[in-house]
Amino acid sequence: MRSWFVSLDGALVISGVALLSLLWRSLLDIRYVLTEDMPNAGKGIVAAWTLSIAALVGGWIWALLAGQAGARGGLIVLFALALITGLYGLASLLAFRPIMPSAKPMGEIALWSNLLTGVLATISVGFRLWGKA
Repeated sequence: MRSWFVSLDGALVISGVALLSLLWRSLLDIRYVLTEDMPNAGKGIVAAWTLSIAALVGGWIWALLAGQAGARGGLIVLFALALITGLYGLASLLAFRPIMPSAKPMGEIALWSNLLTGVLATISVGFRLWGKA
């Protein structure tokens, strides 16, 4: 199992799962956080949120394809995006969970999955980049 975890295929699969976790979390945020917890969010906030998620997903897909082709730059971007996803999950669990109780229990599961998949993808891609894989 360890050899698959640090292989290129393992790093790409785990990073793809982290991407799906981020997409799930983003859809829940758009549905619940921006409509229920922030009812006064204007169109500008919603547009900025949507564009930032679209750019993040587009960059992630590019990095997955570049990583599959063997580009080290793609793996570095995957590492950074997985780290951001894990930190995003952690920050949300610490800062926003008590004051924004939207979408329970799906929101809780999405936050924990962001943290878990982000950390696992960061470790897997990090081993692929700098470890003895």
